[in-house]
Amino acid sequence: MLNSYVRNYILSQAQAKVMSQTQGLYPAPLKILDVIRQTLENGSKVGFNAEAEAFADLCITNESKALISLFHGRTECKKNKYGKSEKEVKMIAVMGAGIIGAGIAHVSIDKDFQVILYDTTSTALHLGQSQIIKSYQHYIKRNRITNTEYNRILTNLNCQTTFDNLDKCDIIIETVLEDLKLKQNILNELEQYIPEHCIFASNTYILSIHQIAAHSRRPHQVIGMHYFSPVDKIELLEIIRAKQTSDNTVCTAVNIGLKQGKIIIVVNDSPGFYTTRLLIFSFIEIFYLLQEGLSPNDIDKATKKFGFHIGLVILLDEFGIDIITHVVYHLKNIFGERLANSSVIELLQIFVRNNLLGKKSGQGLYIYSNDGKKKINPKCKELLKHPLTQTHDIPRIETIQWRISLRILNEAARCLEENVINSPTDGDIGAVFGLGFPPMKGGPFRFMDTYGISNIVDLMYNYQLDYGDRFAPTQLLIDMVKDNKNFYS
Repeated sequence: MLNSYVRNYILSQAQAKVMSQTQGLYPAPLKILDVIRQTLENGSKVGFNAEAEAFADLCITNESKALISLFHGRTECKKNKYGKSEKEVKMIAVMGAGIIGAGIAHVSIDKDFQVILYDTTSTALHLGQSQIIKSYQHYIKRNRITNTEYNRILTNLNCQTTFDNLDKCDIIIETVLEDLKLKQNILNELEQYIPEHCIFASNTYILSIHQIAAHSRRPHQVIGMHYFSPVDKIELLEIIRAKQTSDNTVCTAVNIGLKQGKIIIVVNDSPGFYTTRLLIFSFIEIFYLLQEGLSPNDIDKATKKFGFHIGLVILLDEFGIDIITHVVYHLKNIFGERLANSSVIELLQIFVRNNLLGKKSGQGLYIYSNDGKKKINPKCKELLKHPLTQTHDIPRIETIQWRISLRILNEAARCLEENVINSPTDGDIGAVFGLGFPPMKGGPFRFMDTYGISNIVDLMYNYQLDYGDRFAPTQLLIDMVKDNKNFYS
C-alpha cells in the first residue's frame, strides 16, 4: 500500500511539473509518464506494448509533424546555400561594446576570428570586455572549456577606443543606437579607414539598409546583420540585403554567421524586416486588449497557454515600451491604421512620458522588484482608464489567443507575399527562433497549414467584423483558399 501511495505521489508530482512547464501542449512527456505508470502497475510486458502504442500514436500527432518540420527547417538554415565568399574573413571589428556588441565579439573570438571591440569610452569598453570574460569564466566552471582554451580564446580579442588596425579588417559590424543619421555618419567616417574589400554590416532591427548606405562610396558592400539578445544564447541571425547589396556581401555575412553557430535567414530590405514586423504587430494588439480592460496577467496566461515560452506582456516589457514606440513611429506612415490607430499611438506616448518603459526602468505594465518578483503596475490603471485587475466581461482565453496570433499569421503571410522572406521555411524558423512562436505549432506557416488556411481566413473575416480592418486577410491567403493550396506540400 505504501509503495502504491509513493508511486502515485511521485507520478502525480511529475505530471504537475510537466503541465507547469509545457501547459499540456506537448503530448510526449504525458505519454511517457503513462507508459511508466502502466509498467509499474502491470509489469514490463504490458509496459513494452504501451510504449510501442504510445510511440505510434505520437508519430502522427500535429505536434510531431510540426517539430519534425522545424528540425528540417533548422537544418536547412544552418547550411551554406550561398557558396564561398571571394575573400576569407579573418578580422572583424565590432563598433559598440554594449550588450549586443560584446555578445557578437563573444561568439566570434572562439571561432578563431580576430576581433576588434571598439567603443568611444574606456568605461563602456571595460563593461563589454567584462561581460565577455565573465561568460567564458562561467564556461570554465561548467567544464565547457579549459583554462588553456580560455587564454587562447581571449588572445583573439583586442579592445580599443581608437580606429587602429581597421585597415586590416574584413568586415565592420556596427551596433550603435537605432538612429539613421548616426549610422550614416559612422559608415562615412569608417570608409576612410577600412580597406576596399571590407564589408559594413549594421546590427539594426528597423532601419532601412538602403538608406543607411545612401551616401556610401560602396553601397554594394553594406548589409544588415540583426543579432538577437543575448547573442550567445539566441541562435537566429536575420541577414538583411538591400537591392544594391552584392551576392558576395550576402555570402560573406552568411559564412560569418554560420561560423558563429547561427541559424540564418536572409530577408529583403523592407519596413521592419521580418522578425521586428511580426513582433510589433503582436505587441500593438496587446495594447488594444489592454485598452479594453484586460489584465496583463490575463494576456500572459493566454499567450503561455497558446505555447509561447513566456507571456507576451512580459516580453513586451523586456523589449521596452520606448523601443516599441520608436518602431511604431517609424512604421505608422507605411502601414497606417492596419498597424495601430491614433489612440494606441497616443497611449504609447503617455507610457513613455511617464517613464513606464518596461523592465529597464523598473516598471512598465508590471513593476519589477530587485528580488525578481513582479506585480501589475497600478499606474497603468490610471493611464488605461480601466481597472486592470477586473475579471468580468473579459474576452475568452481563445479570443485573446486568436487576436494576437491572427495578427502574426496575417503579417507573416504578407511578408511572403511581398518577398520580404524567401520561403515559408524561413518564415517559420524566423518566428520560432527569433520571436518565440510556439515550437509545437511549427511556426506561422506550418500552423496555418495544420489548422486549415480556409479556417484561418474565416476567422480573420469574423474578427474583421468585430474589431476592424486590421484583421482583413491578405490577398495571398484569400487566393490560396480559392486555389485550395497549402504553404507546404
